[in-house]
Amino acid sequence: MIKVNLILSSTQLKSIQKIILCFIFLITLNFTVLQRSIERYEDQRRSRERLNSFGENKSTGRIIAKQNQKEQGEINRFQQIKNQQQ
Repeated sequence: MIKVNLILSSTQLKSIQKIILCFIFLITLNFTVLQRSIERYEDQRRSRERLNSFGENKSTGRIIAKQNQKEQGEINRFQQIKNQQQ
């Protein structure tokens, strides 16, 4: 086994330190970009869900309105029959 003594000058240490800092910066930048894209995706998903729920509410509102019209028509018929009997 060969032992190697590693003696670095101060300029080499500074350059290694800069390289390490650059890697840390790039990793941090990647995480920020990833986080922003995830937030954008979640915002888009929420807006799609809102639009879908709006459409569902709109269609159920139509169904309820039709049911109310039917019920009101039946009530009117019963009142007419009741009035005719009196």
